[in-house]
Amino acid sequence: MGVRKISVSIPEEIADQALADAARRGVGLSAWLTEAVRERLERERTIDVGYRAARELVVEYEAEHGPIPAEAHEWAQAVLAGADTDGAAGFDDAAHPQRAAG
Repeated sequence: MGVRKISVSIPEEIADQALADAARRGVGLSAWLTEAVRERLERERTIDVGYRAARELVVEYEAEHGPIPAEAHEWAQAVLAGADTDGAAGFDDAAHPQRAAG
């Protein structure tokens, strides 16, 4: 794998933190940044795959059962946004009455 030298500008505080963490790990800033970018790209790919799979499931569900109620869409958006739905932290039936009802 080849390498390409590029120039980037980042805020000083972040640069200082990155340099300190790279030093603590015993690697150069280039290696540290490469790993950070690699992890970010992999996380984004994983999220994209999950969203595509979820959209496919919704299409299949709606084809069989009809449109998903607006309240369920709102609840799902709140969960995806990291909101806590009536005290429940995950995808459980208590936090989603429409699903619990069947």
